[in-house]
Amino acid sequence: MITTALAVLLAANGPPRLTGPADAVELCRHLTGLMDTPPANDPVELAAQEEAAQKQQSEVLDSEFEVRLPPREFRFGTYDPHAEVLDVGSRLTAGHGLIDLQPGDVALELDASPAEASRAYHEWSAGKGTLRVTFDLDDATRCEGSPFSPPWFLQIHVLSLSFVDQGGELLLNGANGLASHEVKSRGRPEIAVQPVVPLNGRVDAKRVAGSLQGSASMQQCYVQALGAAPELEGTVVFQAKIDGHGRPTDLLVTLEDLGSPDLVTCLGSSLKGVTLAGAAPGAQLLLPLELRL
Repeated sequence: MITTALAVLLAANGPPRLTGPADAVELCRHLTGLMDTPPANDPVELAAQEEAAQKQQSEVLDSEFEVRLPPREFRFGTYDPHAEVLDVGSRLTAGHGLIDLQPGDVALELDASPAEASRAYHEWSAGKGTLRVTFDLDDATRCEGSPFSPPWFLQIHVLSLSFVDQGGELLLNGANGLASHEVKSRGRPEIAVQPVVPLNGRVDAKRVAGSLQGSASMQQCYVQALGAAPELEGTVVFQAKIDGHGRPTDLLVTLEDLGSPDLVTCLGSSLKGVTLAGAAPGAQLLLPLELRL
């Protein structure tokens, strides 16, 4: 008969989650085929015990599992800026150190832009965030080592990998075909006005920035562009001259890495309709805008 702890584990919604030492002990006991009670002397009872142990072993081998590792149980490795992947090492511990998980068939890496990798690293450095790993087992898999003396070593086949923050928001998803089925949630698209640069004339940079921040028409440009390119982020810098009504004119794009001409055109058109408090007629200035999710 299956023990209560294993039954609860296998009955969970979604992949059974290894949450601590008790789950680790149950998993390895049943992978090894250990019986829950001392072997009986009666051959009929012994046969029933052995059959139950084999059934438990089959239940485990037919299941997928999930483990959520706190920062103390894994560490980020190197970052590849060209492939934009963040390494998380090749060995992971679970069950408070009772099991040493050993993925044997794929490098454990997370897709991450430089900004995303930095955010994840700072979360991890502060003891926050969780590495979520789902895996299954080959039929020949066993917990290696003494069944009575952890840590055990468990060869696993990783199915998905992701890094989530304290609130459960998916920050990074797995590379190498290891993306989880979760969708990375995004915040509200934002256009952040970076420090305004006066070129000549009277310019109050803070007031000018305040006039631009929260422009509904520029925000709408960004939202529309995201419909075609959901990951679109970047910076555009406009050079402008202030007309007699306090509005930007003679716009020039001095820097742009968005790769979306239509979006840049839309932003420029919207910008011309904004009255910039703090900028005298005839003044020239640079208006840097950072578009981010």
